[in-house]
Amino acid sequence: MSTRRRVISVFVLVLAGAMAVTFTGGGDSATRSCSEAPSGGAVVLYRIDLENEVIGILNRSRGEVDVSEWVISDGEGEYRIPRGVKLSSGSTFDVWKFTYNEEGDTAGLWLADEHDQVCVFTREGVAVDSYSW
Repeated sequence: MSTRRRVISVFVLVLAGAMAVTFTGGGDSATRSCSEAPSGGAVVLYRIDLENEVIGILNRSRGEVDVSEWVISDGEGEYRIPRGVKLSSGSTFDVWKFTYNEEGDTAGLWLADEHDQVCVFTREGVAVDSYSW
């Protein structure tokens, strides 16, 4: 089975490794590190599917979480969640490659077969979860 065909799909991904990314929010640009992401937060990565190029987040809290303008990044590119997206308790938000990287730009947000990482940041640039493989 090729590495490309392997699918990583987990329900709770834990903090692994460190990576610096550039996050732009509110007109200011700042460098954030995925190593700042706490494990076990309210919103976590729950799905990274390399075959279908899907990244998913899950609201584990008991209340609604507004994830508007949160950022999903791999350090080379990023996807900003649209305004108005709120996750009720237990709900998920999945983003597919054709949404986060329409052009297939390998310098953008792109899930590599190995040696990659995905991080989730609030609109203020606070790291909430990350996963490395």
